[in-house]
Amino acid sequence: MEYLSDIYKNQFKPWWDDLNGGARLLYVGTTLALLIATIVTMVFIFSPAYETLYVGLDAAEAGQVVEKLKEYKVDYRLENGGTTIAVAHGDIYEVRLKLASEGLPRSGSVGYEIFDKSKLGMTEFLQKINYRRALEGEIARSISSIRGVQSARVHIVIPESRLFKEAQKDATASVVLSLGGAGGISSSQVEGIVYLVSSSVEGLSPDNITVLDSAGRMLTGRKSGGMLGALSASQLEMRKQVESYLEGKALSMLDPVVGSGKAVVGISAKLNFEQVEQTIENFDPDNPAIRSEERITEKSSEENSNAEDRGKTITNSTENVVTNYEINRTVQHVVNSVGNIEKLWVSILVDGIYEEVEGEGGLQEQYTPRSREELDQIASIVKGAVGFDTQRNDLLEIASAPFTRQEYDYSESFFSNERIDEWLRIGGKVIFLAFAVIAFVKIRKRFAEFMERQRIEGKRRAAHRQAQRKREDLIPKIGEEPKLADHLKEIAKQKPDEIAKVVKTMMAEETE
Repeated sequence: MEYLSDIYKNQFKPWWDDLNGGARLLYVGTTLALLIATIVTMVFIFSPAYETLYVGLDAAEAGQVVEKLKEYKVDYRLENGGTTIAVAHGDIYEVRLKLASEGLPRSGSVGYEIFDKSKLGMTEFLQKINYRRALEGEIARSISSIRGVQSARVHIVIPESRLFKEAQKDATASVVLSLGGAGGISSSQVEGIVYLVSSSVEGLSPDNITVLDSAGRMLTGRKSGGMLGALSASQLEMRKQVESYLEGKALSMLDPVVGSGKAVVGISAKLNFEQVEQTIENFDPDNPAIRSEERITEKSSEENSNAEDRGKTITNSTENVVTNYEINRTVQHVVNSVGNIEKLWVSILVDGIYEEVEGEGGLQEQYTPRSREELDQIASIVKGAVGFDTQRNDLLEIASAPFTRQEYDYSESFFSNERIDEWLRIGGKVIFLAFAVIAFVKIRKRFAEFMERQRIEGKRRAAHRQAQRKREDLIPKIGEEPKLADHLKEIAKQKPDEIAKVVKTMMAEETE
């Protein structure tokens, strides 16, 4: 403590007393800022990381969970108005197991474990309700395991069986997703969720499933068109791709001939999306084929009645042949491909030729349309590029017309009101940035000069304090001289003989 007190009195207090008001304020502010930054950093480093324990709890359920956490003496944090509970990362798994043993939370999704506690005397209606709850809970758990989905709620409507098919209603389902992160989920993931639900419920069609997010936005398309609407959209997209591909091929052939930007090609394609299956049978009556052949041979023996040949046996044989013929038949099963081009409409617009001619005001550009021979050559090139087929009754139109050539008006572009306003805004931003940089440099220079003056002043004060200490050490020695002379005078008065002897001895030593 004495060491600290000495430092305070001899070093800190003189240094503090020499500072002016501005310097004191600067030092105090800097010290407080560093102290606050250190405290915040230490709190951030040593504070536990919280992780979400449960999401989407109702108020009553959240209160029960919080009471259990207080009983377990586990630190927790409430978020999203109390519907989300977070605990320290290291305690989350243990806490979940403890709460699960207590049967909490009860408002979460319930799966097939609902049948583990079946009660005697349960009616058929309650069994159906429990089955639907279990099915909804299991599907919700499966959906929640998908990346990007925090939680899910599933509602399934399974109509009662009807006697007549016309009165039977289809099953429907609704899915509400709580998405995590800013990216959300993709359309392919939504489609996967739809088919997951459809495959999990008997008799549920994907068209009868609606998927929403927590903001109420529909993630699935409207079902007014059903599969036909989706098919039409894909057909339109395929048609655009075919037209764009053919236009690109045509332009790639025309640009080297007429120049870049001097030709425009528009193609409209009619595609055949009918999927036709044909079974063709061809008969050939000129070349019949043997289908089956039956041969019957009969043999009989009898004794000869002639006198000369009496005793000899006569054998008779009869053969019947039955042949069945069938006409040759060829069966072909043909499935036509989808998306074949039925017809093409091709339109080509080509810029003409510009030549400089002498006019009244000097050289002027004169437009000349391209000749019919050139247009025919260009048409032939395009026909080969797009696969033009006269048997499909494809149509091609080509024409030459002057393209609009916009002259760039520099005066209009640089001195228009809009451009002046834009330059003024840019100039204002540049000037503000320049002033900010200059102010920063000035403040930094002044601060450096201030710190240098403080350093020099500190050295001066240290030298002054050192000189002060040396002066204080010298003053007592100088002040002792008058006291010694007075003391010698008193001795000389009391013992003059001894003083005389001392003086003589000193003088003798000096002479020697």
